Amino acid sequence: MNFKSTLIACCVAYITQAIIINLPPLFFIVFRQEYGLSFDQISTLILINFCTQIVVDLVVGKNAVKWGIRRLCVICHIISVVGLLLYSAITIVPNNAVFFILLIATILCAIGGGMLEVLISPIVESLPSDCKSSAMALLHSFYCWGQVLTVLLTTVFFFLTKGTTYWYIAPVLWALVPFVNTFVFMRVPLLPLSGETAGTKMRHLIFNPTMLLFILAMLCSGASELAIAQWASMFAERGLGISKTLGDILGPCAFAIFMGTSRTLFATVWSHYNVQKSLIASAVLCVISYLVMVFSNSPIVALVACSLSGFSVGLMWPGTISCSVMRFPVGGPAMFALLACAGDIGCALGPAVVGWVGDAVEATGTSWLTQFVDVPNIDALALRSGIAVASIFPLLLIVFVLIMMCKKNHSEKRS
Repeated sequence: MNFKSTLIACCVAYITQAIIINLPPLFFIVFRQEYGLSFDQISTLILINFCTQIVVDLVVGKNAVKWGIRRLCVICHIISVVGLLLYSAITIVPNNAVFFILLIATILCAIGGGMLEVLISPIVESLPSDCKSSAMALLHSFYCWGQVLTVLLTTVFFFLTKGTTYWYIAPVLWALVPFVNTFVFMRVPLLPLSGETAGTKMRHLIFNPTMLLFILAMLCSGASELAIAQWASMFAERGLGISKTLGDILGPCAFAIFMGTSRTLFATVWSHYNVQKSLIASAVLCVISYLVMVFSNSPIVALVACSLSGFSVGLMWPGTISCSVMRFPVGGPAMFALLACAGDIGCALGPAVVGWVGDAVEATGTSWLTQFVDVPNIDALALRSGIAVASIFPLLLIVFVLIMMCKKNHSEKRS
């Protein structure tokens, strides 16, 4: 059987995930200015999104095989379509119902994104391939390209429509991607997933010491990625004195482009390299990039370091998944659910640490960094201090991968 159509559908599914995660934040300023949402309400939407994805990761991962993989793939695309359309629906409801509709839309998009995260990776892992880690890296690169397309094309849409007056058309247009992919998943060939016949239980994986290492590595991977991704725009604008438009392009967009580039290169050129050693090299480059961003007095050098941090974190998420699959070949959906859950927690923890440290620096007005670097304003000092502390995540990733390698070498010697 030819599974090329299956792989394409999975790649489009990851573009869908990028859309439903990265599109709503582009409208936060609209929700605040035109519909009167407070910062607290917007923060609530972000928190609900995070909590929903965690629950979905665990519930779907535990029951995916029983409920049917194809059925769930179709359902999650439909849910994503409805969630995106509901964002536009706030233009036709009373003002007192806007937050409720946005809450429902956020929950539906989080459900769709969480299901995609749990389902798509094991589907690709089940497909015939000479190099599983290469296929996984290629799949995850499409999330990066989807993120770039979402930001750039939506920005172009705002430019062509001369502002955000017709913002509600954008979610409808983007909803066409999961809408079309719904019908594709109804027909593409699927293979039984690893662990489907073995019946691997989630509780067996949770209490496995080696699996715990992969879970911690996945948490550090998500934290390393989002600690910069979520603050890249503000770092470029306030930390380096760049304009808002240019900051968005040189910040989060450049970060996503370099992250996608590293995943594509690993999938096409570097796939023969040892994944664990590649993870260590990526984490080392990430630490160096973080520190250059923190200590450099040159805006150009700091921006280059920001882009390099995107390149360095690109392999972390798919690389950790590939390593876990090699160690637990019949882990199945339960294993992917645990990894997705850990990654999501890391995605929330990484930027939160930067924010917490930044708030503390802003409250006191001082930081130890002032002894080493000149900063233009308190925001720059706060962000650099937060990023410095967040460098603990790639450092911990190095430690966890080294422990994995030691355990593997020890078990090989014993056998």
